[in-house]
Amino acid sequence: MKRVSHPTVRSSIVQEIAYNFVGIDPQLNQMHTHDGYEILQIIEGDGNVVINDRIFQMVPGTVFLINGESFHCTHPKDESAYVRNTIQFSAHQMLAMLQLFDMEELIDLYPSRKAEGYFLLMEERSSQVDGIFFEMQQFNQQDAYGSNLLIANKIIQILLLLNENVSHKTHESKLGTAPSISLDIMQYITGHLADFSLENLAEELHMSKYYLCHSFKKATGLTIHTYLMERRLVHAKAL
Repeated sequence: MKRVSHPTVRSSIVQEIAYNFVGIDPQLNQMHTHDGYEILQIIEGDGNVVINDRIFQMVPGTVFLINGESFHCTHPKDESAYVRNTIQFSAHQMLAMLQLFDMEELIDLYPSRKAEGYFLLMEERSSQVDGIFFEMQQFNQQDAYGSNLLIANKIIQILLLLNENVSHKTHESKLGTAPSISLDIMQYITGHLADFSLENLAEELHMSKYYLCHSFKKATGLTIHTYLMERRLVHAKAL
């Protein structure tokens, strides 16, 4: 039987952590950003993970290393069957530790706002990462002296495992017509943040407005308008 935990928040290196979290997450179907970096491990579930203007399949065993400044969300087909491990942590503190120990190769794993890290792990490696998340959750709940340092060490262990699997990246989502159309929509919006109109998009892609809206909602869980507004907010924040 799975151990289920609610997200808990701490200061310093760790901002939020959840182990084998199941069910409704208020940020599931909302594009969002946050400080620092996030490691997301898919344990169970089917659906899509949206990062910036790319869509990835929600494949069990996949680990995402996400720059918090990238706008992202997950769109599971069944929230009650979506199980994941997540940790959000301070970017500058973790990078400083890696530099201190001359782990430049791990720093290279970190994605920018225009790129993302995603790794499909073999079952043994995925189980190891899951075990590390469990240990981090235990340290976090104890909140004992030095727990942040212990958790940072565990994050480095995950990064070392990911570094060994850089050649095992997941493939971009190929779930039929809808995700492909959604990628075209995302790329069009990226190039037309200031002057976007649904009519021009429909004309550009030679499809009806209804079909575009329906396909995008099905693939991402978001309306085109919501995605556009979130992109504009993130762009404004970056400026």
